[in-house]
Order: sequence, then structure tokens, then C-alpha cells
Amino acid sequence: IFRSSSPSSPVVGSTYTVSIDSDAFLAPTIAIANNSASVCSIAAGIVTFNAVGTCLISASQSGSDTYSAAAASQSVNVVAAPVITAPPAPSVAGGLPAPAPVVTTTMPQSAVASVQSSTTTSSTTSTTTSTTTIPTDPSKPVLGANGEPVEIADGETTALVRGQVVAVKTSQDNGQLVMKLPNDVEIRVGTKSPDGQSAQVGPDGILRVFRESKVAIELGGFVPGTTFTIFMFSTPVELGRGTIGADGNVSQFVALPGSAAVGSHTLQVNAVGPGGELVSVSMGIRVEKKQSNTAVALLAISVAILLALLSGRPIFKRRRLALRKQSSED
Repeated sequence: IFRSSSPSSPVVGSTYTVSIDSDAFLAPTIAIANNSASVCSIAAGIVTFNAVGTCLISASQSGSDTYSAAAASQSVNVVAAPVITAPPAPSVAGGLPAPAPVVTTTMPQSAVASVQSSTTTSSTTSTTTSTTTIPTDPSKPVLGANGEPVEIADGETTALVRGQVVAVKTSQDNGQLVMKLPNDVEIRVGTKSPDGQSAQVGPDGILRVFRESKVAIELGGFVPGTTFTIFMFSTPVELGRGTIGADGNVSQFVALPGSAAVGSHTLQVNAVGPGGELVSVSMGIRVEKKQSNTAVALLAISVAILLALLSGRPIFKRRRLALRKQSSED
């Protein structure tokens, strides 16, 4: 659907930024109809009105195994810019100030008619002369078909590209979980440095963390300048967001909420892939309860006292037997 409203009474030379939203998380294609090629053009999602006439803007998205193909359009009547006529420069006669100049504005007949803008939904797409693809907005969490978060087991990973499940090649690299997708993007979770400040992935491939733990996330192969977001489920919580660097990479630490429940959760990274597609990668993590230093110290002291008592009992018994023997000899 069009999130942007088409302009009313646009004049030749003006522009209009188109904004599209796809509930199917597919990258829509924006195009100018063939019969509107002389009236307007589009580049990088911006429509430029070049001449008087009707500009037909269409948007479409290809279907998938889950979602059907869809199309929508906006029709905009473009008018000429008003013509401004200025009188000759004023002169001063008889020492009196010249009257103030009068500016006359002439509006062509084509601009007098009212301009109407409409948005319609159609199952067909017009032949086009210029197209542009607007990247899908990755700022929202990707949920299941029922609108609920998809639950995955600890250590498991799953990836969606344009709403389709794709294979994920996973490996481990000294405390990092490395996930590579078919579209040449790569996501690394965890840190190589066992500094105690950030979480590492265990040998079994499970990221075990405590509340308020820091998790290192590295992204590579995404569209420079686009937005990426990091979420945590079950209840979607945004842990961080930012902008992909000029080289298509980014590295960021995120902190888990202090209110996170102990148990299984999902960590999800969303970003724009090299083809303008939405890439969503999820992995199962586990939040564990962290014992306080005081509790650990008390436990250690209790164990030490218990061991001392147990080791002392035989000694006390031997001493009592020795005393009884001495009394009998006396």
C-alpha cells in the first residue's frame, strides 16, 4: 500500500517522494506507466513532474508461497506553473514617487481545472518505461503468520529473505556463531574475546547469557546507509538499531534487558540485503540466572564448615577411646 499521499495540484518541475509498505515483507517495485513517460519520471523513489498531463504511478510486489502478488496505483494530474508578468521599471516624474509596481499573475486555462488524485488497487500492472525499487523497512520485528513471534529452540537458527525461508550455513569461530546466507550476507553473534564483558557462544552452539549481558553482533554484505534493527522475543523488545556503514558492514554491542525472564528466547536481526530485500535472521538463545557473589561466598563457607566437622569426628572418637583406656589402666 502507498504510505505517502500523492500531491494535489503539482506543477511542472516539482517532485514527489513515494513511500510504500508491504505487509508481506517483500520489496515493492515502483514504476511510471508507459503512457505517462512524457509527463513524469522516477528515480530512487522520487517522482519528477516534467510536463502537463496525467502521471500514473504504479506499485507492485511479486507473490510467494505465502503471499499473493499485489499491485496499487496513484493517478496525478500535473499542471503548468503560474506565469508571473512584471511591468516595466517605474520612473519618477515631477519629484513625486512613482506608484508601486503591479504584479500580474496569469494562470493558464489548463491549471484552472481542479486536480484530482486517487489511489486504487488493481490485479494488473501497466507497461512501464522507468522503475525504481524501494527497500523494505526493517524497523519492525518479523513475526509469524498469526502475528505472534516464532519460537525456535536454543542454538537453532532460521532466516527469511523476501519472506521466504532460506538455508543458513552456520559455523563457530572462537566464541562467535557465524551465519551465512545465499545472498552473500553474513551475521556474527558473540565475541572472540573472553573478557567477561560480552557473551560467547558455547561449544554446543548455544548463546547463554545473563540479564543485562552485552552481546556483540557483526553484520556484513548489507546495503550501505540503510537501517538495521535487533529484537529479542518472546515479547518483542528492541535492543538496538543503527545504520549500515559505507562498506556494507557494522559492528555493535547490545545489552539484554534486566527484566528478561530466565529461559529460552529469540534474538532477531533485520536489515536490507544487497537486492533491496528484507533479511531477517533469528537464533535461539538462553537466559540463565546469575548467582550473586554473596550467595556463592556463603555456599563456600558452609561447605568448608561441613567438611571440617566431618573430618573432625573420627579424631574426637579416637581421643575419647584413649582416655577410657588410660582410666582402666589406672
